Amino acid sequence: MALSPLSAAVMAQTGGTAHALHGLGREDVDARMLGRGRPFIVEIKEPVRRTVDLAKVAVLVNASGQVEVEGLRPSGGAEVVALKEDRAGKAYAVRVRFASPVDDGKLKSAVASLVGRPIAQRTPARVSHRRADRTRERVVTGIEVTRSGGATADLRVTAEAGTYVKEFVHGDRGRTSPSLAEALGVACEVVELDVLDILDTE
Repeated sequence: MALSPLSAAVMAQTGGTAHALHGLGREDVDARMLGRGRPFIVEIKEPVRRTVDLAKVAVLVNASGQVEVEGLRPSGGAEVVALKEDRAGKAYAVRVRFASPVDDGKLKSAVASLVGRPIAQRTPARVSHRRADRTRERVVTGIEVTRSGGATADLRVTAEAGTYVKEFVHGDRGRTSPSLAEALGVACEVVELDVLDILDTE
């Protein structure tokens, strides 16, 4: 399996035998991380060299054109634990396609009815083979319609940590309720999902 540019650069600098990448939160592979970026830690197993030129690592990673990093610094086990336990919410940009046109007033009324309301989310069908099948309660804390036009709309969604945003939009065949599709009475599909920001937990 090929290493990511980040892991490859760190492994080359340290001569380690293996690595683990710990990141704050997780989204689908097709979701872009925009805004301030995502905090992460690269853990190296059995490094030959413990002193690393992190500025050089950043140059190598950024030259790949696949990902950009900044502010690299040494870390330790306590920060790995803290990162894994962080419950920061996130802000997303979501482009939605509707099965039939939805007028602006109906869309705004539907999103208003969902903000702050408890949502029951059963483990999504797409990840049920690798995660425990259980139902979690989450809250979408804000939804703004930034563009709407008949069969598509752009939304800015803020949600608690652990919210499955795609499923909140399309409902996952009833596994997430209420959903935007349920509130509208129209089938919805997420066309694009970008993470705009990781919200401070302070």
